[in-house]
Amino acid sequence: MKPLLLFFLAVLGYTQVAYCQSYELTGTVRDEVGEVIPFASVFLSRPMDLTVVKGSSADENGLFIITDIEPGLYIVQGSYIGKSSEGLPLDIQSDIRIGALIIPQQTEQLDEVVVVSSRPKIERKVDRLVFNVENTVLSQSTSWDILKQTPGVILMQDELQIRNQPAVVYINDRKVQLSPSEVRSLLENYQGQNIKSIEVINNPPAKYDAEGGAVLNIITSKNISLGYKGNISSNYTQGIFPKYNFGTSHFYKTKNLNVNASYSYAPRKDFKDVKNRTNFINDTGIFSIWDTEFDKTNRFKTHNAGLTLDYTIDDRNEINLTSNMQLSPEREYDNFQNTIITNRLGALDSTLSTTSFLDETKNNISGDVTYKHTFKENSTLQVNGHYTAFDLSRTQRASSDYFLPTGDFIRNYSFFTDANQDIEIITAQLDYSALLGTVSFETGAKLSLINSESRLQFFTENNGRVFVPNLSDNFLYDENVYAAYVSASKDWEKWSLKAGLRAEHTQSSGNSLALSTVNELEYFEFFPSVYLLHTINENHSLAFDYSEKTAKAQV
Repeated sequence: MKPLLLFFLAVLGYTQVAYCQSYELTGTVRDEVGEVIPFASVFLSRPMDLTVVKGSSADENGLFIITDIEPGLYIVQGSYIGKSSEGLPLDIQSDIRIGALIIPQQTEQLDEVVVVSSRPKIERKVDRLVFNVENTVLSQSTSWDILKQTPGVILMQDELQIRNQPAVVYINDRKVQLSPSEVRSLLENYQGQNIKSIEVINNPPAKYDAEGGAVLNIITSKNISLGYKGNISSNYTQGIFPKYNFGTSHFYKTKNLNVNASYSYAPRKDFKDVKNRTNFINDTGIFSIWDTEFDKTNRFKTHNAGLTLDYTIDDRNEINLTSNMQLSPEREYDNFQNTIITNRLGALDSTLSTTSFLDETKNNISGDVTYKHTFKENSTLQVNGHYTAFDLSRTQRASSDYFLPTGDFIRNYSFFTDANQDIEIITAQLDYSALLGTVSFETGAKLSLINSESRLQFFTENNGRVFVPNLSDNFLYDENVYAAYVSASKDWEKWSLKAGLRAEHTQSSGNSLALSTVNELEYFEFFPSVYLLHTINENHSLAFDYSEKTAKAQV
């Protein structure tokens, strides 16, 4: 894949040379009466197209800081639960401290109309923030929209982040084994009325996988009323091309059984026209200029389906079945790029044009089975089994033509690739929790098995289709992770303390059939974590969290 990557970089002509210092922006977020807005989101975007380039979250006192900002013109804006401040233009050439970004929170009064709605509440726990959205105005949105508006969460290039690190999405403490784009597709078609709360966990405790990073845990609510309830929804958006989706959800509940089934279909066609200029610089200055126009047309057809079944056996035993399916039988990417290359004086050097067509089929099916037993002393034992099957088939054909300044043809380079990937993930987890006096105690163990096979066949097409062995491979990867954890927490007066320790033993093996090379790795690691929370008063608290890799304090 390395030579292939180098080829693409050469074709795209993309490079970046930067010799500049970075700066930071600090300030506060308040409402129109001067009260601070804790955990509000702050975005830094470019004024030309309002593309977000940096983001951060305010702390409990409404203070925010955005670091590593390159010099230039920007728009800074604050946002909190669907409401935003006015955009403030800034020319950042040094460290800047601004006053307050004002986000209006007061509702407008309508004549002879009274609107009563509850706002989501934020609850600060020792190791996480809990954003309660059940029965609020946000519950009418999609799950994706709710996550975007969750305090402490930043959306950067379609990726959810917490404190500038990617967030892994969990549903009811079970990891969603999907890519960021697949997670977005799933949540855009998952109704917000199914969500009870969102847990924002910047520094996950010992219960979570050590490699996972920050966690967004979606806690779902259960249908309370007995009987059946269903809905059908659809929306249509007109851009350069129209987009629409169709979805349906069904709920059924008896005394012991709760069933939630959903399905959605979302075909779409996207078009992007991007123009950019790249300057190549050496010791004498600019020596080459590449002006590129890139047209991209994407076509998708995606089916999402989900099933959740809860069955209460008796007062102390219950079982849950959860399954998600995402099928993408047709995904097409049609790209065209034209690049004009000139020297420093603007004289034409050469031109090149590239066409690329990529066709792929992608399927992801997962299922969970969970059994929970509650003992007489209110301790609980939970057993979970998970299975994910992922398969991807992709073909791509690309061709580049090179021309002299006179327009005469120089040469052509064309290739074709055929790639397949199959991944199987199996996990088994055991969790036990109990209250020992005034101390909450948790312990558990987890087994994770990952089996992956990736195949790539590379062909040149200049003189008929010719197989290229050194750019092709069949790679086998296996990983086994054995983990155990223990944690304890205690609350008293205005203090909360939680400490935990996770141990993981990892065995992995990578086998390149083309290179006849096997790489094996085995290691054992401990991951301690400590959380301390002191509630000073209703509006202020002091929090400290520490893990094996990071130590952070927040006031």
